[in-house]
Amino acid sequence: MSIEKSVVIGTFGSLYSIEQAVESLKSLQDVAYKVVGNHTLIVRIRNPRDESLRKKIQEIITSSKGYVEAEMPKTAKSKGGKISPLDYPVFG
Repeated sequence: MSIEKSVVIGTFGSLYSIEQAVESLKSLQDVAYKVVGNHTLIVRIRNPRDESLRKKIQEIITSSKGYVEAEMPKTAKSKGGKISPLDYPVFG
């Protein structure tokens, strides 16, 4: 299994915190994000080699009182490139 470098997963304790992170992410380009279950934010980076953008996303999550999940191997392949939280063992 390979580590998915193009995805950053953040978990939050409140809806207000996740909304703060989403507002900050709107200013970034080359990212797509999805809120799952009111406590999880999945951010997909279009260029997985862009470490500065990855660090900026992680800083946005932590500054919004969120927790950045450790990089983990995918357990399944998404169909059609869609982001699914069930692709990662933390949600399974």
